[in-house]
Amino acid sequence: MQDQNFCHIFGINPRSRIVSIERTKSENSIDALYISGNFLIKQKANEKGCFKPSFQRRFPSRTGGGIGCIFYCISTRTLFVAESSDPVDSLSRPTIFVYNVTDSSNENSSFDLMQRLIGGAELEYSCININKNQDKLCSVAASPDYTLAIWDWRKGIILLRAKAFGQDVYNAQFSYFDDTRVYTCGNGHIKFWTMANSFTGPKLQGDIGKFGRFNLSDIYELVELPKSGRILSGSEEGHLLLWEDCYVKCCVVETGKSTAHEGGANLLRPMFHEDVILTAGNDSTIRWWPLEDLDVMMMKSNDDLVFSVQPIKEWNIGNSTLICQLSFLSGGTVMVGDARGSIMKVNIETSEMQGIVIAGHDKCG
Repeated sequence: MQDQNFCHIFGINPRSRIVSIERTKSENSIDALYISGNFLIKQKANEKGCFKPSFQRRFPSRTGGGIGCIFYCISTRTLFVAESSDPVDSLSRPTIFVYNVTDSSNENSSFDLMQRLIGGAELEYSCININKNQDKLCSVAASPDYTLAIWDWRKGIILLRAKAFGQDVYNAQFSYFDDTRVYTCGNGHIKFWTMANSFTGPKLQGDIGKFGRFNLSDIYELVELPKSGRILSGSEEGHLLLWEDCYVKCCVVETGKSTAHEGGANLLRPMFHEDVILTAGNDSTIRWWPLEDLDVMMMKSNDDLVFSVQPIKEWNIGNSTLICQLSFLSGGTVMVGDARGSIMKVNIETSEMQGIVIAGHDKCG
């Protein structure tokens, strides 16, 4: 990957991941990676943990097209970059590039190309993820084909493929507890996949989620609950939806209120080591929900459609932020992605706003 200079970044791809990479040769040093158009941006923090433009490097896509999504595996220090085909080059093909992230002598993370994955999309990718064992990758293509592909990424081959849906897919992920299950969600849908054996060999079988008496909703993220195995997802109306066998069992709201978030509930993050699930949304608020209530108590719940839960704590970060991404650093520091293209640095332990890393259109001027 070659560094390239340009004048200014006017915002990030709002739904793409913000990746944090710890530099092993320098204690408490962090590189943040994110996408802006057809550039991968690496933002380096200085000694005080501040991200400044002078510590920024920009890497253009290898294919010449845009960059659809990225994923970083912390334990193996492996970076996956899904690039689109170049619209002016008929021979260009969408490619997922796999890099080994290493530390160079000057403490700058470097990217060593390990693998190229070709054949999972016609034009571009919308989301990628890896399984718990880190030997498989799932990818979903954007329009027109919307292909869901399961890869042996080390060998560079597709193991299984199917059409994910007929509209945009925002997220795909393996079950944390069973590698043969995959979940996808997006524009007006959620889908539950299994890798099943058939007379013609292994194949992907998908069951579409049924919203029942709840309104059809875009779904951006989901969490698999560890004890019940049920799925908890967000929704446009601000509810948290609990799914069981492809059906909504009930919705979760904050005690004394009609929703879990005012506006869309866009983001869910499991923090099983702390027995909480963190959510955030269009109300600029981050909430911490007790896992015991969401998981164990729901196993005993009756047929009520609404389940009230009191969050452990919450924090409104202000600035009318439409929270769509979180990337955890150290000491409670988090990079927050705004749906309008900004990145902010906050501390969720001290409820402190630490500054704007990238100002999107709404914060320029």
